[in-house]
Amino acid sequence: MTDENLFEKVVDIINGEFPENDTEISRETIAEDVIGWDSMAHVSLIAMIEEAFDVRFSGAEIVNFENVGGLFEVLKEKLSKR
Repeated sequence: MTDENLFEKVVDIINGEFPENDTEISRETIAEDVIGWDSMAHVSLIAMIEEAFDVRFSGAEIVNFENVGGLFEVLKEKLSKR
């Protein structure tokens, strides 16, 4: 899977979790940019991404995601170690 395809899949998951959002998701997108993305929704979103890609993020990784790009980079790193 290319980086572009992987990122598109992450964006699809985010868009599915926040259907009321009308902001285009980019690597620079932060939670505050997305309608409905609060701390509870963040937990749900992370669980969905973990399930979709069969990975697990540590608590430290989760709290250190600064934006969608940061989440994507950690995900990509985890997938490359398989």
